[in-house]
Amino acid sequence: MKKIHAIAIFLLVITILGTGCAQREGAEERGIFGGDKGVETRAFIGGTNGLLLEFTPDRPLAKVFSGGADPFDVEIQLMNDGEWEVLKDDVLITLSGLDPGEFGYTEAVQSPDEDLLAKKRDPQSTIIPSNPVFVIYESLNRAEPVIGDTTYPVRADVCYKYGTNVISSLCIRKDLRSREEGVCTVEGSKVVQNSASPVQVVDLAANAASATSLAFTFRINKKGNGKVYRLDSDCNPQRVDENKVFVEVDTGLPGLVCSGLREGADNTGYADLRAGEAIIRCKQDVAVDNDFVKTINVKLQFDYKETISTSVVVQPVE
Repeated sequence: MKKIHAIAIFLLVITILGTGCAQREGAEERGIFGGDKGVETRAFIGGTNGLLLEFTPDRPLAKVFSGGADPFDVEIQLMNDGEWEVLKDDVLITLSGLDPGEFGYTEAVQSPDEDLLAKKRDPQSTIIPSNPVFVIYESLNRAEPVIGDTTYPVRADVCYKYGTNVISSLCIRKDLRSREEGVCTVEGSKVVQNSASPVQVVDLAANAASATSLAFTFRINKKGNGKVYRLDSDCNPQRVDENKVFVEVDTGLPGLVCSGLREGADNTGYADLRAGEAIIRCKQDVAVDNDFVKTINVKLQFDYKETISTSVVVQPVE
């Protein structure tokens, strides 16, 4: 009898552990931002990067001689680590720290010769990275002699247009206030998926605003370390252009109106990311004859500025 009890207890423990594992696995399927339904597929690769920037090795050299006999290059490598294609004409690289008159170069602002394609995932779920693109400032040369070792900063400011595609869902019901079980639940947090980008929608929640209207709210966050500017501003460092993100909300249904957006239409406009975030509230009219799940698409677009820096020591000729 004791043996039977021991076996029964062992089986009970195994069952509880198995249930716990299943619950944990299910929680992982809910997606980063929670929600009332599991995520069976991932729409995007995900991540919080846009372009990755770095100086290529020995460009610039750590030390060079003055006197005009030791030219050197400055080269910046750009890699698109996000999921938004960047056209070459939408990238501006500004070199600073070195006086063009002293170092003999004429173009402080350049654009790459190639577009920066977004990283992709093929049908076999293999991630295909973007190819690096290079911008080079050639044959910089300090013609005038220096008296002693002189350190100059070398800085590259990169401004580029970027964006985020966001997918979530709404529960549309004939009676939004119904408590009967249906194909979906109107109220609560919804799963949100973002394409890889330094600005993202971090959560979305819905509730019935009336018998014939559905309300939903989402929050936009700046995730990257760069600076956000108004779209097509070329990263103009004026307060009026700082922290502005152009937002488009599309449910595919008529009667959508959003607040928290300026200079746009009922469901488009600029959000102001003060303190790095903005909250957008929308109301959707609902007049349907059946219940269904409706995809909601949000698009974010902005100019984004990132900076890398190093230094070069200019030495006197002995």
